[in-house]
Amino acid sequence: MRVSFAQVKQNIPLLTVAKSYGVALRRSGSELIGPCPLHNGDNPTAFHLNPDKNRWRCFTQCGYGDVIDFVANMEGCSLLDAAVQLATDYVPGLVQDVHPFLLSRGFDRDTLKRFSIKYSNTGRWKGMITVPIHDPSGLYMGIMARRLKHLDRGKYFIQSGLKRSQILYNYHRINPTNQIIVTEGPFDVLRLYQAGYTNAIALLGTQLSNFQLSLLVDCTVLLMLDQDEAGQRAAEQIQNKLKQVSSLTLPAKDPAELSPFALRTVLTAQGIIP
Repeated sequence: MRVSFAQVKQNIPLLTVAKSYGVALRRSGSELIGPCPLHNGDNPTAFHLNPDKNRWRCFTQCGYGDVIDFVANMEGCSLLDAAVQLATDYVPGLVQDVHPFLLSRGFDRDTLKRFSIKYSNTGRWKGMITVPIHDPSGLYMGIMARRLKHLDRGKYFIQSGLKRSQILYNYHRINPTNQIIVTEGPFDVLRLYQAGYTNAIALLGTQLSNFQLSLLVDCTVLLMLDQDEAGQRAAEQIQNKLKQVSSLTLPAKDPAELSPFALRTVLTAQGIIP
């Protein structure tokens, strides 16, 4: 894959990347300072980050550089690998192949393009399906990835610095004044979209945090959580927290396991029209 180093440096904020690694910095004039994360030093003023120049400097041993140098040092990889990883993680519209797994699950290319769902063959997300995450206003926050192998480590992996409790996947695209379908995962949202139901979001799990509750408390909500024990237990707990809420039982583990036609048939039979 060819990546423009200049484009990466110009379009990806170093501060955003540093925060994704959990780097703790405090404001000092026009710069942000803190211990250097590149060599795990304990000098509280060794590392300086200038967000305006998109540059960093370590005044003890690591030298200076840009966003690509920063990731190369953090990951112990080449500059090219760092640039590709950054482009994969942060540059919207980066062209990647659609993995056969997605097509075999019945997700069409138009839907995957709409939600920017991609397969990464480079960088940190190599071998994973990447799902962009946005805050409720639509601001890009980072990546959630779906493993295709090594599922013993967990099916989903979320970028460092992101908290599931602060996310409602796809909330920025919906109309909260209409009935909202609440699911567990992003692929449930995609399947509902293919079935014609565009007002769907995902909790990225089974827990409803106070932040998520604040966005849904006055909404009309239809729960379509997984049909396993955890999902049904969560549905009962969530129904006690919301004012206008109902729950739908599916003839499958989750919405993503049904075809768009089957899902629409189930919903319309319950009087739920797109």
